[in-house]
Amino acid sequence: MAILLFLARHFLGRVYSNEPEVINNVAKLGPITALISFMDDIQRSISATAAAANLGAYYIVGVPIAYSLAFHFGLNGKGLVIGILCGTGTQPITFLLISSVFTNWEKQAETLQQGHHRECRLRMNLHRFAKWWPPAGILQAELEL
Repeated sequence: MAILLFLARHFLGRVYSNEPEVINNVAKLGPITALISFMDDIQRSISATAAAANLGAYYIVGVPIAYSLAFHFGLNGKGLVIGILCGTGTQPITFLLISSVFTNWEKQAETLQQGHHRECRLRMNLHRFAKWWPPAGILQAELEL
């Protein structure tokens, strides 16, 4: 969807208006809207478990930035869109921080030791994951293959 928005940015303005100013403004906002769409796709994949991160990202980060850029710095519509982009970009980062801090890594490793994994490929992927993710160092010691 993001690629489609980016490629059609010069056409989309003509769908809604014949005025050159509207068409140019839509074309200028096209790349930013495409980036918002891309970030929103990431957010949708984690939305079931990250409601607090979504609320915080939009209302604590995105809306104040959008308001400030649009009305105090004179960016108008572009400022609103940039603020939404900041809120949308904050969502996956916030979710990653929340899930990393509140995950009981010892319990996760214990669950894997009890044989709750379904196939060897999953164990191999977790073993590779443990090499670069610091909290997962527990997994590396317990999943010697």
